[in-house]
Amino acid sequence: MSISKAVPRTASRRRKIAFLIAGGLVALALLTASPNVLAPWMVVNIEGQANPADLRWDHALEGGVDVLVVVCLVASLARPAQSALLVQYLLCATVLAAAVIVPFSALFLINVALLLLVPLTYPYRRELFSLKSRHGPSVAMLAVAVVAAAVLLPIAVQALRTQATLLRGQGSDFNVLATNAEHLMLLAFAGLLAATRRPGWQVIAFGVAATYAYLAAASMLLPNQPHSWGVAGGVASLLAAAAFGIAVTAASRPVGPDAHGSRTGSADAGPPGWAQP
Repeated sequence: MSISKAVPRTASRRRKIAFLIAGGLVALALLTASPNVLAPWMVVNIEGQANPADLRWDHALEGGVDVLVVVCLVASLARPAQSALLVQYLLCATVLAAAVIVPFSALFLINVALLLLVPLTYPYRRELFSLKSRHGPSVAMLAVAVVAAAVLLPIAVQALRTQATLLRGQGSDFNVLATNAEHLMLLAFAGLLAATRRPGWQVIAFGVAATYAYLAAASMLLPNQPHSWGVAGGVASLLAAAAFGIAVTAASRPVGPDAHGSRTGSADAGPPGWAQP
């Protein structure tokens, strides 16, 4: 991705309204899957699956990461001019999810078309092709994200390999492993993207930490479920949550001129020249 050299000072009111409407509709659609976050404590079956009691861990993983996506979307709707990274994540997450799920379920293209409404209507689209941040990336956060990704990605790849060997079925049960792989990749990618410290990075970073903490609880509550990380994996996930939290806190501290009050001290601010939405 290239770094944009010019940043629009303002966006038209029409584009802002279009973004709010499109983003609001997408958020409502995504919220239909939010009951999955209750899976560690109860059986959830919003998709009419044949054996939902055996899929509680899978539903917890799906629900936890879906909530992370919804949080990023809602935050971007609240502060569009200061949320370029959030929309970038939604765009990349949509493309990644399509690459993983569509080979197993072509109907997922409907979801892809809906999700793409968010970046397509974003008022500051040039910033979606930028990697520039005011304070540069966080080395500590990047290190934690790389270690986490190194653990999650092999699990995701193995899930895809196993999914590819299974017979195609009817309903939503047959692509559970592909869905798991998708959400593991989305979680790993969110951590890596947060390390850039582009506008909106703190929302993703704290969201990632919260998601690891949630999955730690789910793993410990459902240690014997198929695909669960178990107690040991839950402890590792809790350590990842703590590591992200520490790294985010360290990366949020003012450095250089900001420490003396000459600037706001927040790496979450939009690029210079941006007006408040």
